[in-house]
Amino acid sequence: MSLFGKKKEAEKATAEKAEACCSSQKSNGCCGEPEGQAQVQPAAEEKTASVKVLGSGCAKCNALEGAVKEALAELGMDTTVEHITDFAQIASYGVMSTPALVVDGKVVSFGRVLTKDAAAAILKKVRGRRKMKQADGPAIGFFEKYLSLWVILCMAAGVCIGTVFPGIPAFLGKFEYAHVSVPIAILIWLMIYPMMLKVDFRSIKDVGKNPKGLFVTWIANWLVKPFTMSGIAYFFFFIVFRNIISPELARQYLSGAVLLGAAPCTAMVFVWSSLTHGDPAYTIVQVATNDLIILIAFTPIVAFLLGVSGVHIPWSTLVLSVVLFVVIPLAAGIISRIIITGKKGSEWLTTNFIPRFKNVTTVGLLLTLIIIFSFQGRVILNNPLHIVLIAVPLVIQTFFIFFLSYGACRLLKLPYTIAAPAGMIGASNFFELSVAVAVSLFGTGSPVALATIVGVLVEVPVMLTLVRIANKTAKWFTLPQPEGN
Repeated sequence: MSLFGKKKEAEKATAEKAEACCSSQKSNGCCGEPEGQAQVQPAAEEKTASVKVLGSGCAKCNALEGAVKEALAELGMDTTVEHITDFAQIASYGVMSTPALVVDGKVVSFGRVLTKDAAAAILKKVRGRRKMKQADGPAIGFFEKYLSLWVILCMAAGVCIGTVFPGIPAFLGKFEYAHVSVPIAILIWLMIYPMMLKVDFRSIKDVGKNPKGLFVTWIANWLVKPFTMSGIAYFFFFIVFRNIISPELARQYLSGAVLLGAAPCTAMVFVWSSLTHGDPAYTIVQVATNDLIILIAFTPIVAFLLGVSGVHIPWSTLVLSVVLFVVIPLAAGIISRIIITGKKGSEWLTTNFIPRFKNVTTVGLLLTLIIIFSFQGRVILNNPLHIVLIAVPLVIQTFFIFFLSYGACRLLKLPYTIAAPAGMIGASNFFELSVAVAVSLFGTGSPVALATIVGVLVEVPVMLTLVRIANKTAKWFTLPQPEGN
Protein backbone atom coordinates (compact mmCIF):
# COMPACT_ATOMS: atom_id res chain seq x y z
CA MET A 1 0.00 0.00 0.00
CA SER A 2 2.86 2.34 0.72
CA LEU A 3 4.09 1.82 -2.81
CA PHE A 4 0.73 2.90 -4.21
CA GLY A 5 0.72 5.89 -1.92
CA LYS A 6 4.13 7.04 -3.12
CA LYS A 7 3.07 6.59 -6.72
CA LYS A 8 0.00 8.78 -6.21
CA GLU A 9 2.07 11.43 -4.47
CA ALA A 10 4.52 11.48 -7.41
CA GLU A 11 1.72 11.81 -9.94
CA LYS A 12 0.17 14.62 -7.93
CA ALA A 13 3.48 16.50 -7.74
CA THR A 14 4.00 16.20 -11.49
CA ALA A 15 0.49 17.46 -12.23
CA GLU A 16 0.92 20.40 -9.89
CA LYS A 17 4.23 21.29 -11.58
CA ALA A 18 2.65 21.23 -15.04
CA GLU A 19 -0.31 23.28 -13.86
CA ALA A 20 2.01 25.82 -12.31
CA CYS A 21 3.94 26.21 -15.56
CA CYS A 22 0.94 26.44 -17.86
CA SER A 23 -1.28 28.64 -15.72
CA SER A 24 -1.76 32.23 -16.72
CA GLN A 25 0.69 33.81 -14.34
CA LYS A 26 1.31 37.48 -14.86
CA SER A 27 4.69 37.21 -13.26
CA ASN A 28 6.22 35.08 -15.98
CA GLY A 29 3.60 35.13 -18.70
CA CYS A 30 3.31 31.35 -18.77
CA CYS A 31 0.91 30.36 -21.57
CA GLY A 32 -0.37 33.91 -21.60
CA GLU A 33 0.79 37.37 -22.53
CA PRO A 34 4.08 38.15 -20.78
CA GLU A 35 4.57 41.51 -19.16
CA GLY A 36 7.95 41.96 -20.82
CA GLN A 37 9.68 40.05 -23.57
CA ALA A 38 13.45 39.87 -23.85
CA GLN A 39 15.37 38.62 -26.85
CA VAL A 40 15.65 34.87 -26.42
CA GLN A 41 18.72 33.06 -27.71
CA PRO A 42 18.67 29.37 -28.63
CA ALA A 43 20.59 26.93 -26.51
CA ALA A 44 22.48 25.71 -29.56
CA GLU A 45 22.19 26.52 -33.25
CA GLU A 46 20.71 23.55 -35.08
CA LYS A 47 22.07 22.76 -38.53
CA THR A 48 19.13 20.56 -39.57
CA ALA A 49 15.57 21.66 -40.21
CA SER A 50 13.42 21.29 -37.10
CA VAL A 51 10.30 22.75 -35.54
CA LYS A 52 9.67 22.35 -31.83
CA VAL A 53 6.88 23.37 -29.49
CA LEU A 54 8.00 23.88 -25.90
CA GLY A 55 5.41 23.28 -23.19
CA SER A 56 4.17 20.71 -20.72
CA GLY A 57 1.31 19.54 -22.91
CA CYS A 58 -1.49 21.83 -21.73
CA ALA A 59 -4.37 22.87 -23.95
CA LYS A 60 -2.60 26.03 -25.10
CA CYS A 61 0.56 24.11 -25.95
CA ASN A 62 -1.45 21.64 -28.01
CA ALA A 63 -3.28 24.50 -29.71
CA LEU A 64 0.06 26.02 -30.76
CA GLU A 65 1.25 22.66 -32.05
CA GLY A 66 -1.91 22.27 -34.14
CA ALA A 67 -1.58 25.78 -35.61
CA VAL A 68 2.07 25.17 -36.52
CA LYS A 69 1.26 21.86 -38.22
CA GLU A 70 -1.47 23.53 -40.28
CA ALA A 71 0.93 26.32 -41.26
CA LEU A 72 3.63 23.85 -42.31
CA ALA A 73 1.14 21.91 -44.44
CA GLU A 74 -0.12 25.10 -46.07
CA LEU A 75 3.42 26.20 -46.93
CA GLY A 76 4.41 22.76 -48.23
CA MET A 77 7.18 22.38 -45.64
CA ASP A 78 7.64 18.70 -44.89
CA THR A 79 8.87 18.96 -41.28
CA THR A 80 7.76 16.99 -38.23
CA VAL A 81 6.76 19.06 -35.21
CA GLU A 82 8.41 17.86 -32.00
CA HIS A 83 6.67 18.67 -28.72
CA ILE A 84 9.21 19.14 -25.91
CA THR A 85 7.73 18.65 -22.44
CA ASP A 86 10.90 18.09 -20.45
CA PHE A 87 11.48 21.17 -18.27
CA ALA A 88 15.26 20.83 -18.38
CA GLN A 89 15.22 20.95 -22.20
CA ILE A 90 12.80 23.88 -22.18
CA ALA A 91 15.05 25.77 -19.78
CA SER A 92 18.07 25.14 -22.03
CA TYR A 93 16.45 27.45 -24.61
CA GLY A 94 16.21 30.25 -22.05
CA VAL A 95 12.41 30.21 -22.22
CA MET A 96 10.64 31.44 -19.07
CA SER A 97 7.07 31.32 -20.42
CA THR A 98 5.33 28.69 -22.50
CA PRO A 99 4.09 27.67 -24.96
CA ALA A 100 7.09 28.56 -27.11
CA LEU A 101 7.99 27.89 -30.73
CA VAL A 102 11.50 26.99 -31.91
CA VAL A 103 12.30 26.95 -35.64
CA ASP A 104 15.67 25.55 -36.76
CA GLY A 105 17.15 26.14 -33.31
CA LYS A 106 15.85 29.69 -32.86
CA VAL A 107 13.16 30.70 -30.38
CA VAL A 108 10.74 32.73 -32.49
CA SER A 109 7.74 33.01 -30.17
CA PHE A 110 6.97 32.45 -26.48
CA GLY A 111 4.21 33.06 -24.00
CA ARG A 112 1.41 33.09 -26.56
CA VAL A 113 -0.69 30.83 -28.75
CA LEU A 114 -0.12 31.74 -32.39
CA THR A 115 -2.81 31.48 -35.01
CA LYS A 116 -2.15 29.48 -38.15
CA ASP A 117 -1.55 32.64 -40.20
CA ALA A 118 0.83 34.08 -37.60
CA ALA A 119 2.77 30.83 -37.49
CA ALA A 120 2.93 30.73 -41.29
CA ALA A 121 4.26 34.30 -41.40
CA ILE A 122 7.03 33.42 -38.95
CA LEU A 123 7.93 30.22 -40.81
CA LYS A 124 8.10 32.09 -44.12
CA LYS A 125 10.38 34.71 -42.64
CA VAL A 126 12.70 32.24 -40.89
CA ARG A 127 12.68 29.41 -43.41
CA GLY A 128 11.37 30.79 -46.70
CA ARG A 129 14.73 31.87 -48.10
CA ARG A 130 16.46 28.73 -46.86
CA LYS A 131 13.84 26.49 -48.47
CA MET A 132 14.30 28.21 -51.80
CA LYS A 133 18.04 27.76 -51.62
CA GLN A 134 17.67 24.09 -50.79
CA ALA A 135 15.59 23.56 -53.91
CA ASP A 136 17.68 25.61 -56.27
CA GLY A 137 21.14 25.82 -54.72
CA PRO A 138 22.61 29.30 -54.35
CA ALA A 139 20.31 32.20 -55.25
CA ILE A 140 22.24 32.51 -58.49
CA GLY A 141 25.17 30.25 -59.18
CA PHE A 142 28.42 30.93 -60.99
CA PHE A 143 27.13 29.44 -64.24
CA GLU A 144 23.83 31.36 -64.21
CA LYS A 145 25.51 34.64 -63.27
CA TYR A 146 27.79 34.52 -66.32
CA LEU A 147 25.35 32.82 -68.69
CA SER A 148 25.87 35.51 -71.34
CA LEU A 149 29.60 34.76 -71.36
CA TRP A 150 28.99 31.03 -71.82
CA VAL A 151 26.60 31.76 -74.69
CA ILE A 152 29.27 33.88 -76.42
CA LEU A 153 31.87 31.14 -75.91
CA CYS A 154 29.44 28.51 -77.24
CA MET A 155 28.76 30.75 -80.22
CA ALA A 156 32.48 30.98 -80.99
CA ALA A 157 32.97 27.22 -80.53
CA GLY A 158 29.92 26.35 -82.63
CA VAL A 159 30.84 28.72 -85.47
CA CYS A 160 34.39 27.33 -85.52
CA ILE A 161 33.13 23.74 -85.64
CA GLY A 162 30.64 24.55 -88.40
CA THR A 163 33.30 26.38 -90.44
CA VAL A 164 36.37 24.21 -89.88
CA PHE A 165 34.65 20.85 -89.46
CA PRO A 166 31.43 21.10 -91.50
CA GLY A 167 31.11 17.31 -91.46
CA ILE A 168 30.12 17.36 -87.78
CA PRO A 169 26.87 19.32 -88.14
CA ALA A 170 26.14 17.41 -91.35
CA PHE A 171 26.50 14.13 -89.44
CA LEU A 172 24.30 15.31 -86.57
CA GLY A 173 21.71 16.51 -89.07
CA LYS A 174 21.12 12.91 -90.12
CA PHE A 175 19.60 12.04 -86.76
CA GLU A 176 16.13 13.48 -87.22
CA TYR A 177 12.64 12.14 -86.69
CA ALA A 178 9.55 14.05 -87.84
CA HIS A 179 11.81 17.09 -88.46
CA VAL A 180 13.01 16.95 -84.84
CA SER A 181 16.74 16.73 -84.14
CA VAL A 182 17.12 13.71 -81.86
CA PRO A 183 20.43 14.85 -80.23
CA ILE A 184 18.99 18.27 -79.43
CA ALA A 185 15.71 16.76 -78.21
CA ILE A 186 17.60 14.57 -75.72
CA LEU A 187 19.68 17.52 -74.48
CA ILE A 188 16.60 19.71 -74.06
CA TRP A 189 14.82 16.97 -72.12
CA LEU A 190 17.81 16.93 -69.77
CA MET A 191 17.31 20.68 -69.25
CA ILE A 192 13.53 20.75 -68.84
CA TYR A 193 12.97 17.62 -66.70
CA PRO A 194 14.78 19.02 -63.61
CA MET A 195 12.77 22.24 -63.95
CA MET A 196 9.51 20.33 -63.77
CA LEU A 197 10.77 18.42 -60.73
CA LYS A 198 11.08 21.69 -58.82
CA VAL A 199 7.42 22.61 -59.33
CA ASP A 200 5.06 21.20 -56.70
CA PHE A 201 1.73 21.06 -58.51
CA ARG A 202 -0.05 20.40 -55.20
CA SER A 203 0.25 24.15 -54.73
CA ILE A 204 -2.58 24.56 -57.29
CA LYS A 205 -5.00 24.13 -54.39
CA ASP A 206 -3.83 27.52 -53.08
CA VAL A 207 -4.95 29.38 -56.22
CA GLY A 208 -7.87 30.91 -54.35
CA LYS A 209 -5.61 32.55 -51.75
CA ASN A 210 -4.78 36.12 -52.78
CA PRO A 211 -5.80 35.58 -56.44
CA LYS A 212 -5.06 39.17 -57.49
CA GLY A 213 -1.35 38.45 -57.94
CA LEU A 214 -2.14 35.40 -60.05
CA PHE A 215 -4.53 37.39 -62.26
CA VAL A 216 -1.76 39.93 -62.85
CA THR A 217 0.63 37.13 -63.82
CA TRP A 218 -1.84 35.38 -66.11
CA ILE A 219 -3.02 38.53 -67.89
CA ALA A 220 0.51 39.87 -68.41
CA ASN A 221 1.89 36.53 -69.60
CA TRP A 222 -0.90 35.38 -71.88
CA LEU A 223 -3.06 38.33 -72.90
CA VAL A 224 -0.35 40.99 -73.19
CA LYS A 225 3.19 39.67 -73.53
CA PRO A 226 2.92 37.52 -76.71
CA PHE A 227 1.15 40.31 -78.60
CA THR A 228 3.38 43.18 -77.46
CA MET A 229 6.43 41.05 -78.27
CA SER A 230 5.11 40.51 -81.77
CA GLY A 231 4.29 44.22 -82.18
CA ILE A 232 7.61 45.53 -80.83
CA ALA A 233 9.61 43.02 -82.89
CA TYR A 234 7.67 43.89 -86.05
CA PHE A 235 8.25 47.59 -85.48
CA PHE A 236 12.02 47.18 -85.22
CA PHE A 237 12.64 44.43 -87.78
CA PHE A 238 10.35 45.74 -90.52
CA ILE A 239 10.49 49.51 -89.92
CA VAL A 240 13.46 50.69 -87.88
CA PHE A 241 15.94 48.14 -89.29
CA ARG A 242 14.39 47.76 -92.76
CA ASN A 243 17.55 49.05 -94.48
CA ILE A 244 19.72 46.54 -92.62
CA ILE A 245 17.57 43.41 -92.42
CA SER A 246 15.92 41.88 -95.51
CA PRO A 247 12.16 41.24 -95.33
CA GLU A 248 12.67 37.46 -95.31
CA LEU A 249 15.19 37.58 -92.45
CA ALA A 250 12.96 40.04 -90.61
CA ARG A 251 10.07 37.58 -90.84
CA GLN A 252 12.23 34.78 -89.46
CA TYR A 253 13.59 36.90 -86.62
CA LEU A 254 10.03 37.94 -85.81
CA SER A 255 9.05 34.28 -85.57
CA GLY A 256 11.83 33.68 -83.06
CA ALA A 257 10.69 36.65 -80.99
CA VAL A 258 7.11 35.32 -81.00
CA LEU A 259 8.29 31.96 -79.67
CA LEU A 260 10.10 33.73 -76.84
CA GLY A 261 7.14 35.97 -76.04
CA ALA A 262 4.70 33.06 -75.82
CA ALA A 263 6.77 31.11 -73.28
CA PRO A 264 6.92 32.68 -69.78
CA CYS A 265 9.76 31.55 -67.56
CA THR A 266 9.71 28.47 -65.35
CA ALA A 267 12.88 27.43 -63.51
CA MET A 268 14.77 30.71 -63.36
CA VAL A 269 11.78 32.41 -61.72
CA PHE A 270 12.75 30.66 -58.47
CA VAL A 271 16.16 32.34 -58.71
CA TRP A 272 14.71 35.78 -59.45
CA SER A 273 12.13 35.39 -56.68
CA SER A 274 14.85 34.47 -54.19
CA LEU A 275 17.01 37.44 -55.19
CA THR A 276 14.07 39.81 -54.73
CA HIS A 277 12.97 38.21 -51.42
CA GLY A 278 9.72 37.02 -52.95
CA ASP A 279 7.23 34.73 -51.24
CA PRO A 280 8.50 31.19 -52.06
CA ALA A 281 5.13 29.49 -51.58
CA TYR A 282 3.32 32.03 -53.77
CA THR A 283 6.03 31.83 -56.46
CA ILE A 284 5.47 28.08 -56.72
CA VAL A 285 1.76 28.67 -57.35
CA GLN A 286 2.57 31.26 -60.03
CA VAL A 287 4.97 28.90 -61.81
CA ALA A 288 2.73 25.84 -61.51
CA THR A 289 -0.29 27.60 -62.99
CA ASN A 290 1.77 29.03 -65.84
CA ASP A 291 3.16 25.60 -66.69
CA LEU A 292 -0.37 24.25 -66.95
CA ILE A 293 -1.55 27.20 -69.05
CA ILE A 294 1.34 26.59 -71.47
CA LEU A 295 -0.24 23.23 -72.33
CA ILE A 296 -3.39 24.97 -73.57
CA ALA A 297 -2.38 28.47 -74.69
CA PHE A 298 1.08 28.17 -76.23
CA THR A 299 0.08 26.38 -79.45
CA PRO A 300 -2.90 28.57 -80.53
CA ILE A 301 -1.12 31.83 -79.62
CA VAL A 302 2.03 30.92 -81.57
CA ALA A 303 0.02 29.64 -84.55
CA PHE A 304 -2.08 32.82 -84.62
CA LEU A 305 0.82 35.29 -84.33
CA LEU A 306 2.99 33.45 -86.85
CA GLY A 307 0.03 33.29 -89.23
CA VAL A 308 -0.54 37.04 -88.90
CA SER A 309 3.16 37.54 -89.65
CA GLY A 310 2.86 35.50 -92.85
CA VAL A 311 4.54 32.37 -91.47
CA HIS A 312 2.24 29.38 -91.79
CA ILE A 313 3.14 26.19 -89.95
CA PRO A 314 1.24 22.91 -89.62
CA TRP A 315 -0.58 22.59 -86.32
CA SER A 316 0.46 18.96 -86.07
CA THR A 317 4.14 19.92 -85.96
CA LEU A 318 3.52 22.61 -83.35
CA VAL A 319 1.43 20.28 -81.19
CA LEU A 320 4.12 17.60 -81.48
CA SER A 321 6.71 20.09 -80.25
CA VAL A 322 4.61 20.95 -77.20
CA VAL A 323 4.04 17.27 -76.44
CA LEU A 324 7.75 16.48 -76.75
CA PHE A 325 9.12 19.43 -74.82
CA VAL A 326 6.35 20.27 -72.34
CA VAL A 327 3.92 17.38 -71.83
CA ILE A 328 6.50 14.58 -71.57
CA PRO A 329 8.92 16.40 -69.20
CA LEU A 330 5.96 17.73 -67.19
CA ALA A 331 4.46 14.26 -66.78
CA ALA A 332 7.86 12.77 -65.96
CA GLY A 333 8.45 15.47 -63.34
CA ILE A 334 5.06 14.97 -61.68
CA ILE A 335 5.36 11.16 -61.61
CA SER A 336 8.94 11.30 -60.31
CA ARG A 337 7.97 13.79 -57.62
CA ILE A 338 5.05 11.63 -56.43
CA ILE A 339 7.17 8.47 -56.29
CA ILE A 340 10.20 10.08 -54.63
CA THR A 341 8.26 12.08 -52.03
CA GLY A 342 6.24 8.98 -51.24
CA LYS A 343 9.37 6.97 -50.51
CA LYS A 344 11.86 9.57 -49.28
CA GLY A 345 9.88 12.72 -48.49
CA SER A 346 9.91 16.17 -50.11
CA GLU A 347 12.88 17.29 -48.03
CA TRP A 348 15.05 14.54 -49.56
CA LEU A 349 13.78 15.41 -53.04
CA THR A 350 14.78 19.08 -52.78
CA THR A 351 18.06 18.63 -50.91
CA ASN A 352 19.41 15.42 -52.47
CA PHE A 353 17.72 14.40 -55.71
CA ILE A 354 17.17 17.65 -57.61
CA PRO A 355 20.72 19.03 -56.99
CA ARG A 356 22.12 15.97 -58.79
CA PHE A 357 20.80 17.35 -62.07
CA LYS A 358 22.48 20.75 -61.78
CA ASN A 359 25.58 19.82 -63.78
CA VAL A 360 23.52 17.72 -66.20
CA THR A 361 21.32 20.74 -66.97
CA THR A 362 24.37 22.97 -67.44
CA VAL A 363 26.10 20.57 -69.80
CA GLY A 364 22.86 20.01 -71.70
CA LEU A 365 22.39 23.73 -72.32
CA LEU A 366 26.00 24.31 -73.39
CA LEU A 367 26.05 21.35 -75.79
CA THR A 368 22.70 22.41 -77.26
CA LEU A 369 24.03 25.91 -77.92
CA ILE A 370 27.24 24.58 -79.50
CA ILE A 371 25.29 22.26 -81.81
CA ILE A 372 22.86 24.99 -82.88
CA PHE A 373 25.64 27.52 -83.44
CA SER A 374 27.54 24.96 -85.53
CA PHE A 375 24.58 25.08 -87.94
CA GLN A 376 24.42 28.89 -87.66
CA GLY A 377 28.02 29.63 -88.71
CA ARG A 378 27.18 31.05 -92.14
CA VAL A 379 24.28 33.20 -90.88
CA ILE A 380 26.37 34.70 -88.05
CA LEU A 381 29.48 35.33 -90.16
CA ASN A 382 27.41 37.00 -92.88
CA ASN A 383 25.33 39.08 -90.45
CA PRO A 384 27.27 39.60 -87.17
CA LEU A 385 25.46 42.88 -86.49
CA HIS A 386 22.14 41.08 -86.51
CA ILE A 387 22.86 39.63 -83.06
CA VAL A 388 22.70 43.15 -81.62
CA LEU A 389 19.68 44.10 -83.73
CA ILE A 390 17.70 41.07 -82.55
CA ALA A 391 18.54 41.91 -78.94
CA VAL A 392 17.06 45.42 -79.11
CA PRO A 393 13.31 44.53 -79.19
CA LEU A 394 13.87 41.64 -76.79
CA VAL A 395 15.39 43.92 -74.15
CA ILE A 396 12.70 46.59 -74.58
CA GLN A 397 9.96 43.96 -74.27
CA THR A 398 11.53 42.56 -71.07
CA PHE A 399 11.57 45.95 -69.34
CA PHE A 400 8.05 46.78 -70.56
CA ILE A 401 6.44 43.58 -69.25
CA PHE A 402 8.25 43.84 -65.93
CA PHE A 403 7.07 47.38 -65.23
CA LEU A 404 3.57 46.57 -66.48
CA SER A 405 3.16 43.67 -64.02
CA TYR A 406 5.07 45.39 -61.22
CA GLY A 407 3.04 48.58 -61.60
CA ALA A 408 -0.25 46.67 -61.72
CA CYS A 409 0.62 44.96 -58.43
CA ARG A 410 1.31 48.34 -56.85
CA LEU A 411 -2.03 49.73 -58.04
CA LEU A 412 -3.75 46.68 -56.56
CA LYS A 413 -1.88 47.28 -53.27
CA LEU A 414 -0.32 43.81 -53.32
CA PRO A 415 2.68 43.15 -51.05
CA TYR A 416 6.18 43.38 -52.49
CA THR A 417 6.78 39.64 -51.90
CA ILE A 418 4.09 38.94 -54.53
CA ALA A 419 4.72 41.92 -56.84
CA ALA A 420 8.42 41.20 -57.45
CA PRO A 421 7.99 37.57 -58.63
CA ALA A 422 4.93 38.61 -60.66
CA GLY A 423 7.07 41.09 -62.58
CA MET A 424 9.93 38.63 -62.99
CA ILE A 425 7.90 35.68 -64.29
CA GLY A 426 6.51 37.76 -67.16
CA ALA A 427 9.77 39.50 -68.01
CA SER A 428 11.82 36.30 -68.14
CA ASN A 429 11.40 33.64 -70.83
CA PHE A 430 11.20 29.85 -70.97
CA PHE A 431 13.99 29.98 -73.54
CA GLU A 432 14.60 26.21 -73.45
CA LEU A 433 11.11 25.63 -74.83
CA SER A 434 11.47 28.46 -77.37
CA VAL A 435 14.75 27.05 -78.70
CA ALA A 436 13.32 23.53 -78.85
CA VAL A 437 10.21 24.58 -80.79
CA ALA A 438 12.27 26.79 -83.15
CA VAL A 439 14.55 23.87 -83.97
CA SER A 440 11.59 21.51 -84.47
CA LEU A 441 9.62 23.87 -86.69
CA PHE A 442 12.36 25.63 -88.67
CA GLY A 443 15.56 23.59 -88.24
CA THR A 444 18.82 24.06 -86.36
CA GLY A 445 20.30 26.32 -89.02
CA SER A 446 17.33 28.68 -89.26
CA PRO A 447 17.42 32.38 -88.36
CA VAL A 448 14.41 31.64 -86.13
CA ALA A 449 16.58 29.42 -83.92
CA LEU A 450 19.23 32.16 -83.86
CA ALA A 451 16.70 34.71 -82.62
CA THR A 452 15.65 32.46 -79.73
CA ILE A 453 19.30 31.96 -78.74
CA VAL A 454 19.81 35.72 -78.61
CA GLY A 455 17.07 35.60 -75.99
CA VAL A 456 19.33 33.34 -73.93
CA LEU A 457 22.22 35.78 -74.47
CA VAL A 458 20.42 38.82 -73.02
CA GLU A 459 18.38 37.04 -70.36
CA VAL A 460 20.66 37.15 -67.31
CA PRO A 461 22.15 40.67 -67.50
CA VAL A 462 18.73 42.20 -68.14
CA MET A 463 17.03 40.21 -65.37
CA LEU A 464 19.77 41.06 -62.86
CA THR A 465 19.17 44.73 -63.67
CA LEU A 466 15.47 44.26 -62.96
CA VAL A 467 16.31 42.50 -59.68
CA ARG A 468 18.26 45.57 -58.56
CA ILE A 469 15.40 47.84 -59.59
CA ALA A 470 12.88 45.72 -57.65
CA ASN A 471 14.98 45.65 -54.50
CA LYS A 472 15.51 49.41 -54.57
CA THR A 473 11.79 50.10 -55.02
CA ALA A 474 10.53 47.61 -52.43
CA LYS A 475 9.54 50.56 -50.23
CA TRP A 476 6.79 51.38 -52.73
CA PHE A 477 4.89 48.30 -51.54
CA THR A 478 3.52 46.96 -48.30
CA LEU A 479 5.99 44.68 -46.56
CA PRO A 480 4.08 42.22 -44.37
CA GLN A 481 5.74 41.52 -41.03
CA PRO A 482 5.24 38.20 -39.27
CA GLU A 483 3.44 38.21 -35.96
CA GLY A 484 5.16 36.96 -32.84
CA ASN A 485 8.26 37.89 -30.93
